[in-house]
This record gives sequence, structure tokens and C-alpha cells, in this order.
Amino acid sequence: MNKLNPMDNIDREDKKFAVEKYLDQVKILTALATTLLISPNLFLMLHEAIAESSQVMEVWKQAKTFLITANISFLVSIIMTYLIYSSVVGSVDEGEYEIYRPLTRIFSLIQFAGIVVGCAALLVFFFKIF
Repeated sequence: MNKLNPMDNIDREDKKFAVEKYLDQVKILTALATTLLISPNLFLMLHEAIAESSQVMEVWKQAKTFLITANISFLVSIIMTYLIYSSVVGSVDEGEYEIYRPLTRIFSLIQFAGIVVGCAALLVFFFKIF
């Protein structure tokens, strides 16, 4: 069974427009991931201000894992952005204006998953701390 590419029946100008809008969406996700990458680090700085009671420190140690997970997830999402750009630029260089390449799709899914996992880890962190 041959899979159909949704971009096969679209003219060149519409493909250019689709690539432009796709890259705009990638930029927005990157801005979100960058912003969320900075916010967990602020909580690490707050660690200095937290009282040295043993109960607070125990909760902090448990929650810190989720904070690190969030940071790593957001970093992965940002790295995927550069790989997405590379993939799309490769298709533009070939004159195809293709956003449905297999690697582009995989990188996009990893980028989105990184943001979702990072946000979930931040939520768990907040529930553990507060």
C-alpha cells in the first residue's frame, strides 16, 4: 500500500506558504521551551532562600528530580528545533518545500513531547513543593 503525501497536489507557492507557517509554529514552540527552561532555574535559586528545616529539605530533595527532568526536556525540545530547521532547509534546498519528510515529523514529535514532558514535570514539582 502506497502512502499519499498531503503535499503532492499542492502548487509551489502554497508549499512555500506551508513551510513558512510551519517554521513560525516551530519558533513559537521554541520560545515557549526557552521561557520554561529559565523558570525552573529560578526555583533552584530560591533553594538558597528556603529555611534549613529538615522537613523542607526532604521535600525539596524529592521535588528537585522533577525540576531537573523539566530542564532536560526543555533542552531536548530546543535542540529538536535546530534539527527541524535543518530538515526543512534541506527540502527547500532541493526545491521540494516539503514539511512531511519522515525526519521532520519525528523531530517535531520529539520537540512537542519534550515540552509536554517538561510541563508535566513542572506540575509535579509544584504539587510536591506547595
